[in-house]
Amino acid sequence: MYEWVIPDGFVPSSTPEEKASHWFSHEAICALNVSGSDAEFYVDVFFIDREPVIDQKYTVGARRTSRVIVGEGYSISGSQSLPVPLDTAFSIRIKSEAGLAIQYTRVDTRATNNALMSAVIQKTVTE
Repeated sequence: MYEWVIPDGFVPSSTPEEKASHWFSHEAICALNVSGSDAEFYVDVFFIDREPVIDQKYTVGARRTSRVIVGEGYSISGSQSLPVPLDTAFSIRIKSEAGLAIQYTRVDTRATNNALMSAVIQKTVTE
């Protein structure tokens, strides 16, 4: 089993200007599967003050990429979604039997100068 963790998650509410522009703050999981077989991965979401959401299942096709948009109110054509409450701190764990490449991206559009952070997450092998 492979595992990836993202300890710092937070998706802010959108301003009226953001809603009008169709450009929202969001976070995204990008999974790349270079193998010849479809792969499943599971996402757990942990919170400070409530029970976690466990084993949200996603699929990425053979030799394909998949995007999971984290947060409410934003989508990209062809993407999957992981609804999490806005304005709430969370952490994510991703698990898979497949050795996927995982990238995590945050877009924050609250300021005039938009912020973008993206990181390729190192996988660990768990038992």
